[in-house]
Amino acid sequence: MKKILLFLFAALGSVAIYAQSNGSGGPDGYGYTWRDNRDPQGPTYSWFDISTIGTPVTGLGDDNVVGPFSMTGFQYYWYNPERFWIGSNGYIIFNGNGQLASLFPGVVPSPTGANDWIGGFVSDLNFGGAGNPGRCYRYDRGDTICISWVNVPFWRQAAPGYVGSVSYQIILNKATKQITFNYKSLNNQPTIASGSRSLVIGIENNVGNLGLAHSYDTYPDTNYSVVYNYPAVVTYQVSDVGVQWNNNNNNHGIFKGLGSANVPMQANIKNYGNVALTNITTALNVVDPFNGLALNSSVVTPSLTPGMDVNVNFPNSLNLTQPGIYKMWTTSTITTTDLVPDNNTNDIKIISVDTTVAMNLDYSDGIPDGAGLSWNGGGGGIAVYIQPPVYPVKITNSKFFIQSNTGNADFYAKIYDDNGPNGGPGTLLDSVLVSAASISPNSYNTVPCANQNLIVNDGGVYLLWEMNGTNITLARDTTGPISRRSLEVLGGIWAPYREKNYEDFLMGIEATKIYRRDLAVPQVLSPTPGFVLTSTPTNVTIKVKNPSPEPSVRGTIKFKMGSGPVISENFSQVINPGDSIIYNFTTRLSSTNGRTGNLCVWIEMANDQNVNNDTTCISGSVQGAHELAQAGIKMYPNPSNGNFWIEKNSSVSTMDIQILDAFGRVVKSVKNVTENIHSIQASELSNGIYFIRVSNKNQVLGDMKWIKQ
Repeated sequence: MKKILLFLFAALGSVAIYAQSNGSGGPDGYGYTWRDNRDPQGPTYSWFDISTIGTPVTGLGDDNVVGPFSMTGFQYYWYNPERFWIGSNGYIIFNGNGQLASLFPGVVPSPTGANDWIGGFVSDLNFGGAGNPGRCYRYDRGDTICISWVNVPFWRQAAPGYVGSVSYQIILNKATKQITFNYKSLNNQPTIASGSRSLVIGIENNVGNLGLAHSYDTYPDTNYSVVYNYPAVVTYQVSDVGVQWNNNNNNHGIFKGLGSANVPMQANIKNYGNVALTNITTALNVVDPFNGLALNSSVVTPSLTPGMDVNVNFPNSLNLTQPGIYKMWTTSTITTTDLVPDNNTNDIKIISVDTTVAMNLDYSDGIPDGAGLSWNGGGGGIAVYIQPPVYPVKITNSKFFIQSNTGNADFYAKIYDDNGPNGGPGTLLDSVLVSAASISPNSYNTVPCANQNLIVNDGGVYLLWEMNGTNITLARDTTGPISRRSLEVLGGIWAPYREKNYEDFLMGIEATKIYRRDLAVPQVLSPTPGFVLTSTPTNVTIKVKNPSPEPSVRGTIKFKMGSGPVISENFSQVINPGDSIIYNFTTRLSSTNGRTGNLCVWIEMANDQNVNNDTTCISGSVQGAHELAQAGIKMYPNPSNGNFWIEKNSSVSTMDIQILDAFGRVVKSVKNVTENIHSIQASELSNGIYFIRVSNKNQVLGDMKWIKQ
């Protein structure tokens, strides 16, 4: 299947005339050549029927790959692949991170796009659709590996989604290192326009600098064979080091919690060549969301033999001090000439999110780049895999930036568990049909989850945007680094998105962290903010909430006003998950147990996993109290980042200054201050609410709330 505005096969018609008449081709830069059965020295056509002795390959659809399948003993260029994937579009690939889909390569070799493939009939084939006759078989015994595409039709937009068929196979011979393509039949195939990039036959190496095409946009004959011959003598010397991945072996973007410290920095480098390498330098750079240099380092690897890879652990780790996108990239270099410099550098996206509030888990930068994506037929989809930075979390919404909707189409927002085969999409957790009338083009559209209890305890989820009509587009982000987490879903078949190395999408989920044990004081009901405390006692009434998914357990509940005493009472009421109760303190508040300042109420529970919601404070005063302002004491700025000044007038000879936390504990103090303006340095304290107490000769002049931020 193809994206809108991309070339489509022409209407059905006659078979194109075969362009290769000389029966041979090559060599490429490594020495591969090919010959067909027209050449006197070429192969004899012989179809190898594995339909009864081979293994059926399941899971193929429209534009996808399945695998990996293990392999040994076959040399391809200067290396020996250990596994391969089978592409529905008529190829095998030795790198599971890529796929070939329309538009197909117009130049072979090419370092861009998918590399490391063998394709005898790379075209827009389709295993999907009702009644599809297409089959695929795999055989691996002795010296022979064979993959056969049998009666596989071509994709087309009109129902049933396919037309015509092709039967062809790839045979790999471990003993001779030969690659053979056999073409058994072609039926009712679409006409191909020259230069349309609709069909390519050829091979390409692991970094896309070497390859040999047999033909482009030209159907081969039936009962036809092509054999690719390995060079008799290899003179091609390859000095080539490359970075395979950073921090995870798929080089995937990741979400991490804001404030995460000592995040390890690691890269995997490989000798892609066929000569030994020495003194490989791998440099690390990380920039923060504001393009400031957050980290740089380097490591020297003494040697790497051909085909060897090694993990490089950098001595410095990363601290995530800012929310947003961090870019990490590593570059490996050698002292001699690197033949393929294109693979020397690799990058990864690390997204820092605040886990204490609602998290926006979106790999994009939120800014659309170029035209949006849409699939012909109006039934395709785009998905992303999202792993939250903490567990457990509750997913509340999904969101999608719809760039345009000229077709007035609906779309589905779906969320799948990752409990499918090999961690793929499994159980459908949520599905919401978003009507065209409710869609706002050129903006994010937030979709509340229908499942109000969608909790993720481990792993991640697949978020799917699925079209339900034509000419609706999803915005793309092409600004690197790219997460490489995108998938395409066509005809119900999931596959890596064909441009996943170059594009992200403006879509994501909103989630909040769940605390298994948590009690909170969200509100003081009585007294009300701004109260004036007299000698007449007043009730202290609060709301206590259980935000956790488990019933609450015994705790202690307390209040304190200003520098007054802490009033503590046992709390043993059971509060069900999500519920709250009203609690009245037995001890009432009066001027005898209060000082000028804030009234703070908090709850303490053993193993409370979220202390950020334990305390609530309101402002109040005691009638007749000696305020700091009345004593000529000033504090500024407030709030501040940790540094502030205390100013006194000449009537106050000396000051003792204390900083108290919300529980009345002294966390910092200065004694016998004589200067009129004194600087306090308290940047080491955590952000939050504190109280500044000023005394003169053991007489408390008053307290003042200070916010550190």
